[in-house]
Amino acid sequence: MQPDILAFDRLLSTLHRFQVNLQRRIYGHDTGVVIHPLNPERAVQAASDLLGEFIIFGVGGTIVILEVQRNARSEALREAKMRAELEALQEKDRCASTELEHLRMRIDELEKAMSQVGRTSWSPPSLSILRKSSDQSQEVHRRSLAPPSNQNNTTTEKAPQN
Repeated sequence: MQPDILAFDRLLSTLHRFQVNLQRRIYGHDTGVVIHPLNPERAVQAASDLLGEFIIFGVGGTIVILEVQRNARSEALREAKMRAELEALQEKDRCASTELEHLRMRIDELEKAMSQVGRTSWSPPSLSILRKSSDQSQEVHRRSLAPPSNQNNTTTEKAPQN
C-alpha cells in the first residue's frame, strides 16, 4: 500500500473506533472491547460518507457565516439610518429652541416698548371679553346680511345731488 493510503486508512480506523465507542456509550454497552479495523469496501464507504459530511457541513457553515454577515450589514445600515434620523430630529429641536428663544426675546422687547407708553405688561384678554367681542361681530355680520326694511326706517335720506 502507498503511504498516503496507509495514513488515510489509519485515520479511518481511528474514526471508526471513535464512532463505535460513542455508539456503545450512548446505548449503555461496554466500551472496553476490541474493535477490529474495517475491511477495504467498508473503509471506502466510510471515507465517502466522511467526505460527504465534510462537504455538507462546509456548505452549511458557509451559508450560516454569510447569513450572519448579511444580517450584520443590514443591521448596521438600519442603525446608520436611525442615527441620521435622530440627528435630523435633534437639529430640528435645536432650531425650534433657537426660534423659541428669539420669540421670547421679541416678547420682552415688546413688553419694554409697551411699558414705555404706559402699559406695564401684556396679558391676554379674558374669556368674557372675547365672548362679548365675538357676539358683537356676529351681530354686525347678521345686520350686514339682512335686507333693508322700510318699516323701521322712518327717516328718509336724500341722496346728495351733484
